[in-house]
Amino acid sequence: MRRYITLICLFVLASITCFTVGAIASPGIKLFINGKEVITDVRLVDGSSYIPIDDVAKWLGQENAWMDGEQSELLIGKKDSSTLGKSFQNPAPIHTEVIFEKSTPFEQYQGSIRLDDVVRGNTALSMLKEVVDLQHGVWVETSDPSNVDPEERELLLAKVSIKLTSTSDKNQSLQISNDDFRLVSSNGKTYRPILVTPPSPSISTKLILGNQHAGWVVMQVDKNESTPTLVFGSILVDGAWLKTNE
Repeated sequence: MRRYITLICLFVLASITCFTVGAIASPGIKLFINGKEVITDVRLVDGSSYIPIDDVAKWLGQENAWMDGEQSELLIGKKDSSTLGKSFQNPAPIHTEVIFEKSTPFEQYQGSIRLDDVVRGNTALSMLKEVVDLQHGVWVETSDPSNVDPEERELLLAKVSIKLTSTSDKNQSLQISNDDFRLVSSNGKTYRPILVTPPSPSISTKLILGNQHAGWVVMQVDKNESTPTLVFGSILVDGAWLKTNE
C-alpha cells in the first residue's frame, strides 16, 4: 500500500527547496510544480488533499521515504551519518565506532567507542565471578528496591572497545569505569549500573593518549525489554548511544 501525507507537507518541503507550487484543481486534480504538471495520485479525504510521500521524496531528489514505526518518524532520504550514535533516536549499530568528546575550560579530550558483543540472561550470569546482594537494590533503577521484583530482571554484559584519540594535555589520562555507562529501555526508562565483579577484562581502566582498551560493562534490564540502548557519557561529555541488538 502506498503511503500518503497531507499536501501541506509538500508545501513545507517545497519552500525549503525553493520550489514554486502551481495550481491544484478539484476533481480530476492536477499538480503543477514550477509550471510543469507532475504525474501523481492526488486524493481528497474530508476536504484535504493527499499525495504519495514516495513522490515527494522523488521531487526532492531523494531515493528513499519510509516510516520508522518504533520512533513514529517519517524519514526522507538517508539518515545523517554524522549523528549516528549521538542520540536515543539514532543509536549506532553493534561494531560501529562513535566519536565522543569533552570540552571545558579545565579538560578537553576526544575518543572513540564501539560495542562489540552483548550477552544476556543465564549466559551472562555464568560469566560473572561474583554477584553482590541481588535482593537489596543492585538490580533496580530506583532508590526503593521494594517496588521492583528482582525476578523480573536479568543481567546484560556488553563488551566495549574505547580509545583516547586526542587531549589538550599529552600527559592527560582518562579514567573509565562501569559507572560511566547506563542502559535506556525503548520507553526511556534508565537502568543504573549494578554492583558486581565483571568478567575479565573489565571496562575499568585508565586510558592514555593513543591507547585502546576493550572490556565488559555489567548492566541490568527487564527480561521483556528486547531493544535497550547502552549510553556512554554524562552531562559534561558528548557521549555515545549504542544498540545492544542487531
